[in-house]
Amino acid sequence: DDEKQCIPSQQSSSYPKYWKNNQNTDYAKGLFVDINLAENEAINVINIFNKTLSNYTIKKIEGVQNGNLWAKHCKSKTSLLKSNGGNVNEKYLFHATSEEIMNIIVTEGFRKEFTHKGRYGKGTYVVRDASRSARYAVK
Repeated sequence: DDEKQCIPSQQSSSYPKYWKNNQNTDYAKGLFVDINLAENEAINVINIFNKTLSNYTIKKIEGVQNGNLWAKHCKSKTSLLKSNGGNVNEKYLFHATSEEIMNIIVTEGFRKEFTHKGRYGKGTYVVRDASRSARYAVK
């Protein structure tokens, strides 16, 4: 079912369920979409987050709605499925940043031009554990 969902088209059924169909008329302009905390997508994120940062209360989860980035994701996923015998090992990962950079990511995605030199060199760092990314979050 997830693989069927990742077929970019103009049909709303091919996009994530939390997307708001008529809110984004510009295909490449991203926007943040509230995800209901009772939805499966949010519950999954909350459970993964709470494994390493249970002392926080999650008040809101937003998803990124960007047709251009979704199409790129689907193209990459299709390529991986073909080259790996139909298997893709997708994971939820965490990335801490400032609100200013979040507004760039929603439109441009994670691009190396927007990164700063980190501990292991220039790049975009993502981690499995929310507790590791929380150290770098900017309020």
